[in-house]
Amino acid sequence: MGKEYKTLLTENINGVEIIKLNAPPLNLFGKKLRVEIVDAIEAARNDNNIKGVVLTSSTTFFSGGADITEFDSGDLDPSLPFIIDNIATFPKPFIVAVNGPAFGGGCEISLGSHRRLMTPNATFSLPEVKLGILPGAGGTQRMPRLINPALALDLIIKGGIINAKDSVESGLASAVYAPEEIIAKAVEMALDLAEKGQEEWQKPTFADPSTRADFDAACAGYRKKLKPLATTELIIEAIAACYDTEIEAGLKLEGELFLKLLKGAQSKALRYVFFSERETTHNLPGITKETPAKEIKKAAVIGGGTMGGGIAMCFANAGIEVKIIETSDEALNNGIGRVKSNYEISVKRGSLKQEKLEKAMSLITGSTNLEDCKDVDIVIEAIFEDMNIKKELFQKLDKICKPDAILASNTSFLNIEEMAAQTSRPENVIGLHFFSPANVMRLLEIVNCDKTSAVTLNSAVKLAKTLKKLPVVSGVCFGFIGNRMLMARIDAANEALLQGALPHEIDEVITEFGFAMGHFAMSDLAGLDIGMRITEAFNLDPGIAGSLAKMGRLGQKNGKGFYMYSEGSRLPERDEFVENFIAEQSKALKIERKTFNKEELIEILFYPMINEGAKILEEKIALKASDIDMVWINGFGWPAYKGGPMYWAGQIGLDKIVHSLEKQHAQTGNENLKPCELLQKLGASKSKF
Repeated sequence: MGKEYKTLLTENINGVEIIKLNAPPLNLFGKKLRVEIVDAIEAARNDNNIKGVVLTSSTTFFSGGADITEFDSGDLDPSLPFIIDNIATFPKPFIVAVNGPAFGGGCEISLGSHRRLMTPNATFSLPEVKLGILPGAGGTQRMPRLINPALALDLIIKGGIINAKDSVESGLASAVYAPEEIIAKAVEMALDLAEKGQEEWQKPTFADPSTRADFDAACAGYRKKLKPLATTELIIEAIAACYDTEIEAGLKLEGELFLKLLKGAQSKALRYVFFSERETTHNLPGITKETPAKEIKKAAVIGGGTMGGGIAMCFANAGIEVKIIETSDEALNNGIGRVKSNYEISVKRGSLKQEKLEKAMSLITGSTNLEDCKDVDIVIEAIFEDMNIKKELFQKLDKICKPDAILASNTSFLNIEEMAAQTSRPENVIGLHFFSPANVMRLLEIVNCDKTSAVTLNSAVKLAKTLKKLPVVSGVCFGFIGNRMLMARIDAANEALLQGALPHEIDEVITEFGFAMGHFAMSDLAGLDIGMRITEAFNLDPGIAGSLAKMGRLGQKNGKGFYMYSEGSRLPERDEFVENFIAEQSKALKIERKTFNKEELIEILFYPMINEGAKILEEKIALKASDIDMVWINGFGWPAYKGGPMYWAGQIGLDKIVHSLEKQHAQTGNENLKPCELLQKLGASKSKF
């Protein structure tokens, strides 16, 4: 009997030591596991009866890599790079049998071995870029020396996943074997290599120079596309070293670049995001480990428009039967046709297989009879934002649906309490606010009403995870978390127009901040007529957008909105007519226009959002500041590398934000700009949310 380990299992087969990672569920390389791996490797090195080593996992998940909770602890000895160097220089054949996902350090420890075998379910991924860092245990040095560096760059800079079949074709792995035979094949390979000698398992010293042109072209593309990310240039620098530098020098460079990124603002923000995502469902009101969740086997969506169809796709993609209910055969056929068309586009792009399309469409049925909701476990209404129509619908659903069915609304703004009051089961009513396009966007705002039961809330959270959505719980208020804060930015943008800013100036500030589109370009894309209908429905000030819509300027759909669009182009062009019209509106309101620099516009646009977010926390609409950040990152395109609005505000300094808002309030008299009590309190104490 060999030594017993707490996080490893070992056995010896024909003189080959089998080391199995045994720290489920993810086999993260925390300190305890690292110490025991070092001990096991050292024991194998010193045992003359051991001819080789096979590293694998005791479960079907190979390893999730480093335990990032330890990154800031400083207690990283023995380090993962140290362990992998020991594997790479091991004097006996060292084979890794990858029998599941190998992420981050799990991939890097595999790259350090002399050979890699994989099971069909195994994958490699270096997702460190999603934490604002680069692979720091040899990933940028060993992968490009084994495969085409352009492919390595693609995998590392995107944090992508490569499957077993493609790993073999690229040269990352030697072969794919069934789970029941992979250990025997690894033992066989280790014994064969032991007999042939060390020269047989030597790795390439440099990246293949003939691939340099491909690599340089890939670098140019990523520099253009991913310029704001601190990781982009450093990942390129690290991989480029593989062409010119021995691996020892390359590893030293990688370590220096890793530490530089780890200490940077972007990595800190992205690590905050990583943990915040996992916190959205912690400590929810009334929910304990014992709280049951209803099983959702059948669903219905009322309304087959863009949003309703997208929601139906979410259920079908998760393998859940779903009915689309419409008011007419024509509307129903259009809705189901739109869903099928969306799937067909994915098939053409290669992101979906034809059989998956057929499977999904087989789960989607349609009806024009509301009575067909009688046997479903959940109904989600996705009809137009009219409270009277929604109330009438909930009255009908209450009578039709089975007693334990969940009744949900997809409203973006309206008070779900009023809908719940129309039923005999307010405890079963909840808001499920999907974001458009629903089948793509990850966020799901779950609106918890006063009378919503813990079982219903827990069921909604579990359903969100089944649908592969990020659930964030909100209380009831106009616009909930995300749209309520968006309204603050819209009001600020409209006011800035009247005060002297022009649409392109505001949009440039927003896109340079990190958003994919500016506010006015987005309005043109959605349609100014759509925006006008929303403002009319909620009795809001339509602003300049409403005036332009009444003139027939509808945005991209007819080539003129806030901007002009050349025929066939989506590129916004400045429009002298609009800029003159805005100036005339300022004059009519007796506002003397002035110019703003970019820093002033950032304060005008984003600081009111922070104030609104603080009010949302004060009113307990959001459970915690990080939930607000997750809504804005996953629903509204806030750049993740800035950590979300509330995190970003803490980096700016809440005292600075309070001072700016007080100044804006004094200048405009707008009471919404007056810093709320929570923001003032935190600003005065120089605290963060």
